[in-house]
Amino acid sequence: MRATDIRAALRQYFAPPEWELAFEVRNAAGFQGNRSADAIAMNTWPSRGLTLNAIEIKVSKSDLKRELKAPDKAEGVAQFCDFFWLAVPKGLAEGEMIPDAWGILEIDQGRARIKRQATKTPSSEPPRGFWAMFLRSHGRIAHDDSASLLEQQQRKQDAEFRERVKREVERTVNQRTREFADRKREIAIVEHIVGDRLWGGDEALASAIRAVHESGVARTYHSLRHLTESLEKMAGSIHQAIADLHIPDEDTVKADVKKAKELQ
Repeated sequence: MRATDIRAALRQYFAPPEWELAFEVRNAAGFQGNRSADAIAMNTWPSRGLTLNAIEIKVSKSDLKRELKAPDKAEGVAQFCDFFWLAVPKGLAEGEMIPDAWGILEIDQGRARIKRQATKTPSSEPPRGFWAMFLRSHGRIAHDDSASLLEQQQRKQDAEFRERVKREVERTVNQRTREFADRKREIAIVEHIVGDRLWGGDEALASAIRAVHESGVARTYHSLRHLTESLEKMAGSIHQAIADLHIPDEDTVKADVKKAKELQ
């Protein structure tokens, strides 16, 4: 377990609105600050006594043993606090001679729980230098949280933008694919009707189709089939008119001309 894992668990345990938490808090500002606590947790509820809690984070047996060999070092900050705690991975403090007043917070699976309750000890009023360092460290957490939040929001916006672009590209591709399929079907129909392929670059055939289209025939009569039917009706009417007028056909006229020439 790393110290960052323990700090994350402490932030959940000493969470607002009941608590305000700061890390790496020195006992005074400037050169007068010669001791520091890994964390300071202040209770903000009058009903809970507005207590101050000093916390030392230990992640290894060797680190813990060094702390226990010189417990007086903790007094540099603990003198201003009501309670003093060790925050350690589960089982790390087993078998160790922990001072009676010290409490133990065990961290297991990302959560902190009280292994041993700390004893409240007399404390002196913290000087302004201590509060200055507490506020500075607390403000650093707030700044880091804001930066992290902005980074998360930026990642979320980037992901949403990429998703919108992906959907738009897919929509455009699908639309173009459908349009291409429609054009291909239309060309296949024309090729079937004219009995020739249009993909081979036959400019004469393409020009003929364009000429028919631009002539407006299809638009005027709706289709070439209607035009053919109209021409057939007109031809029938002409043939009937010729019959009614008894106009000889071409073969009869040629025969009469030939006969006249022979008589001459």
